[in-house]
Amino acid sequence: MKDIKWKILPLLIALLVFCNKSFAQNGIKSLTPQEYKQAIQNDPSAIVLDVRQPQEYKMGHIKGAILINVLDEPLFEQEIKKLDKNKTYYLYCRSGKRSNKAALKMQKMGFKVWELKGGIKSWTESKMPIEK
Repeated sequence: MKDIKWKILPLLIALLVFCNKSFAQNGIKSLTPQEYKQAIQNDPSAIVLDVRQPQEYKMGHIKGAILINVLDEPLFEQEIKKLDKNKTYYLYCRSGKRSNKAALKMQKMGFKVWELKGGIKSWTESKMPIEK
């Protein structure tokens, strides 16, 4: 029994270090669609940012979302510099990759950001409403 503990212990430590390191590198809080919707409703300073491309936005977006395309880097940086750092920004994209990239940039600039876990795909799969 003691031999098994000593074999498993290094694996557990490695796993904890890996998990902690990946969280420390990212540091962006992801919310499920239900948590995201609730947070937006309960946060008077909430601003919803859709960081997808314009044609994706036109196909459907979360009500009240402001479009700032993260793939157009010069425009994205220009637009986020205009934003109020006292507000809280709730970002989303199609699946979560672009919103995470945008959230990291914004967080480094001093913004408070949250992202929608799984993007608008998870939002629509959870039967949440979208606008066109």
